[in-house]
Amino acid sequence: MVTQSRKKSKWILFFLAAISIVAITVGVISYLKTESPLGEQNDDPPSSNKCGDCGGAIVTEELPHEENRSDIGFDIHKFGKRHPELEKALLNLLGNSSGESEIFSEQTAGMLNGAAVSDDGVAVVDFKDFSQIIPNAAATASKAKLNKEINSAVFQFNEIDTVYYQFDGSFSDWCYWLETAEEPVLRENFLKTN
Repeated sequence: MVTQSRKKSKWILFFLAAISIVAITVGVISYLKTESPLGEQNDDPPSSNKCGDCGGAIVTEELPHEENRSDIGFDIHKFGKRHPELEKALLNLLGNSSGESEIFSEQTAGMLNGAAVSDDGVAVVDFKDFSQIIPNAAATASKAKLNKEINSAVFQFNEIDTVYYQFDGSFSDWCYWLETAEEPVLRENFLKTN
């Protein structure tokens, strides 16, 4: 009878351990499925991929909500040195002075705050916010054209290896508008795609 009682106790302990393991596993899976790092509901993991037509930028399909995103930016008056030739090339592009741009027009003419380049080849191009003038720029075809036109203007200057674009001092606003990750454009990536 003692042996039978011990067998019964072992089975009960085994059964309780099995139920505990299942409960813990279900709880962990449920937690991982519903919680994102920011605490938001998130059933699908964010996906990103390299966009060959977008100047090497990372295209992210899922962006943080406006209130949760960071704000990264550069002060062009303190960053590197002003680059008048680059500024002239960008102003010509923004005003579509050649008539060849499919993106820029008279409406975007003059919408440049300035451009500066550091000694190690990093450029910051600060535009006045024209996102309302070109509202569909995040569409794949428009984004590819926009990036090709702007990057061609910037990377014609051999001293520039990396560029950050921004609206009114906010690199984050530029990236948010184009729905890309907050990463600069690299010359080597631009050259691979063009």
